[in-house]
Amino acid sequence: MSIELLIVSADHVLFQTKVQHAAGLAAATQRRSEAAPVSAIGEDFCAAYQEAFVQASAVAKPSVRRQTERLMSEAEQAGARLAIVTMMSSRMLSALLDCYDQPTGTDRFTVTATADSLGPGRGHADLLRLVLHAVDLPADRALFIGANASEAHAAAALGMPMMRLRDGMPSRQDVGPTILSDVPTASWPSFEDVQMHFTQGALARLSRYTSLGTLAAPA
Repeated sequence: MSIELLIVSADHVLFQTKVQHAAGLAAATQRRSEAAPVSAIGEDFCAAYQEAFVQASAVAKPSVRRQTERLMSEAEQAGARLAIVTMMSSRMLSALLDCYDQPTGTDRFTVTATADSLGPGRGHADLLRLVLHAVDLPADRALFIGANASEAHAAAALGMPMMRLRDGMPSRQDVGPTILSDVPTASWPSFEDVQMHFTQGALARLSRYTSLGTLAAPA
């Protein structure tokens, strides 16, 4: 069994978007304080957040995480397909992808799934189900790289192998899915190494690799 699909979270995993989200939150908070009808607050908040996020993406180009880009390139070379998911709107994702200057651009993603694709009350697990349905693939043939514990838990609920980012370097208290450091200079395992561990079922047995709970790149 091999990894046939690599799914990455757009937010923080592929793109580093702290600046854009900060701008969105500031604008939305101001809009909320100015909103008159209580019923309009939620709608105004979301609209202001989205607009400020898109504008910030045009002014301050979001950076692409080099480790993710390398892993994606290696996955493609190994014959795996790529998908990108986010609980942001399609307009916000488009703003990020417009800044994506890789040779193949957005065409490299077999599936892009955003919050717009879901109904009210849906979450990360529903996005992942949507992707699997689109490519007609069982969950255990895909690998998901999420930005946080919530995304990782969604993948686990589907029986999907996963890795997730953690601020800074992993600590001894890290448990659960394989942890990847979000430090820009940190080393991540190659796709070949990930696939080897995946086929051996090692993603569920972190202690085999390091006491820190991290799947590390070979020395």
